[in-house]
Amino acid sequence: MSTGADKVQVLFSATGAAPILKQPRAQVSPSEPLSALTAYLRRQTGAESLFLYLRSAFAPCQQDSVGSLLAAFGEGEGSSRRLVVHYSLQPAWG
Repeated sequence: MSTGADKVQVLFSATGAAPILKQPRAQVSPSEPLSALTAYLRRQTGAESLFLYLRSAFAPCQQDSVGSLLAAFGEGEGSSRRLVVHYSLQPAWG
């Protein structure tokens, strides 16, 4: 993950028995697909299988861009807008 003014702030939230990240925030390019976040989480947690959710219920498509997910499911206003991604080792919602 990278830093910069044109990046999307992503907050990762563990669900169920998923391990908590030491660094639960990242800056991501809006053009990155969700699959890039999944790969990052797999490296950080050591888990082979992860389930990702937005708004504690919606399981997005891995090809969706982070920018489009922020526009549809982001939280906050203005420059503090962020994408909260809940991750779990097993199905949690939906």
